[in-house]
Amino acid sequence: RVVFEAELPPGRLSRFACRLERTPEKPRPAVGEKNGAITVATADLVASVDTRTGLLDVYQAAGTDTFDDSKSRFSSRGKKHRSASTLSIPRASDRGAEWVDYLEPGGFAPLVIKDNADPWGMKVRSFRTIEGRFTLATPEEAARFSGIREGGLKPARVIEDGEVRTVIESILSYGASRIALRFKIPKRGTEVEVEVRVFWAERDRMLKLGLSSKLRAPRFMGQVAYGADELPSNGDEVVAQKWLALVSEKDGAAMTVVNDGVHGSDWSGGELRLSLLRSPAYAADTWEDRLAVARDRFIPRQDTGERVFRFWLNGGPLADRMGTVDREALAHNEAPYVLAYFPPGGKKRALPGAVVDGEAVEITAFKKSEDGNDIIVRLFEPTGKARTALVKLPAFGASAKVRLKGFEIRTLRFNRRTRKFSETDLLERKPGKA
Repeated sequence: RVVFEAELPPGRLSRFACRLERTPEKPRPAVGEKNGAITVATADLVASVDTRTGLLDVYQAAGTDTFDDSKSRFSSRGKKHRSASTLSIPRASDRGAEWVDYLEPGGFAPLVIKDNADPWGMKVRSFRTIEGRFTLATPEEAARFSGIREGGLKPARVIEDGEVRTVIESILSYGASRIALRFKIPKRGTEVEVEVRVFWAERDRMLKLGLSSKLRAPRFMGQVAYGADELPSNGDEVVAQKWLALVSEKDGAAMTVVNDGVHGSDWSGGELRLSLLRSPAYAADTWEDRLAVARDRFIPRQDTGERVFRFWLNGGPLADRMGTVDREALAHNEAPYVLAYFPPGGKKRALPGAVVDGEAVEITAFKKSEDGNDIIVRLFEPTGKARTALVKLPAFGASAKVRLKGFEIRTLRFNRRTRKFSETDLLERKPGKA
């Protein structure tokens, strides 16, 4: 495995050459278990996994904002926070006035929720009753699940440690189901990737991940179509798109969770639960308050077998976090392709098609017009704050400054013959035509 960090130029191919070097033995991780925890501490964060539960017990990151109600804006300045101490981790307040402790112990706990065979969920609005929890596997179970035939395997351990990141893997079990839970903790930055590989064998049950926040009086928010909205906090099942956020004006901080296709969740009593899967019958119905499902034969269930989910946890100053999460979510869900392609190189390099300069603003479409004559560039402002962006088409030597209102969508049409921009609507009609 080769892991490296790189910044990719927009709209262009990038080639990276990797060479193997022989070493006398496999490098040993510099990070290890101490006092029942595996802790990674960098200049940007502290993250700790409890080796007795396999779960994320500590997530601390730097930076806060304060909220000025009278001016309805965010300003950056230091602010002390209540302390938090678990295991041998230093308190956030001991690391400096701007450090925030975001999580209660036991973060990303797999929860087994009571459910039934109804695939439509026609009689329910929420899934809240916990039947059980995944627990750390025994060394023998962890070895058998991992394909190791002899001896045991520590169920929570470091599997990678280098200059870019540390990866901690926990093997968890419940009934006939297993989970390989990986925390990928960076050596630079504050974003922790959580990979959940589920082998699900339960019937008429639901699987959620639970994490409780230490932020004070947070609002529960999520991405919606071309915008963001506050979501219900009464435990009802809700739907959002690529990200969720816990936003605390009192702490001047926000914690965000980006997903790769998990859209269901609920929030109640300070706990966020991410909905991973359900295993009702493929064909069942409710009739006069009775569930109609065959009871004299095997009926297949949904979502059984192997599934992989990925989340990206991040915390930071409120204004900064909410100003960058939309772009981060877009990058994670539209990741660059890895190609088995070796460009010959040369003196002349291709220029990118489209680039936007300015905070937060996104290019949501870059394509030929429907009539094939021009180029369409669609912009979106995702934070609710008016701002100006500079749109550049380097390959054509053209640019335009665009002013967007909060959550505004604007579509530009670029004429390749005149090298000029004009504004159009979502249907690419000329101005004044319905």
